[in-house]
Amino acid sequence: MEKLVSDSRGLILFLIKADLRANKLIAGLQEAGLTSGYFYTDLPIAIFELMNFSDNERDAVTDIYVQNVESFCKLEISEFYSRQNELANSLYQELLKLK
Repeated sequence: MEKLVSDSRGLILFLIKADLRANKLIAGLQEAGLTSGYFYTDLPIAIFELMNFSDNERDAVTDIYVQNVESFCKLEISEFYSRQNELANSLYQELLKLK
């Protein structure tokens, strides 16, 4: 069996993809009229910790992260799922620029 996560970068990308999928699901539930306002993942906290962002950097990093996730969630579902790796990598690179 192939190892999914072999280093910290791989782990971060794995977590970003998991968070993107969860947020896409939440957005879909909201579009269908279901209230999901009380559900959210805490994955960005782990991602920011793994990327060694300080507490002082968190607000700016969170803003960029949320903007990207919201933008990605607007994609049509088939495009979203076919581009998961690309989207996660793009978000990861955007976060690296803030270091």
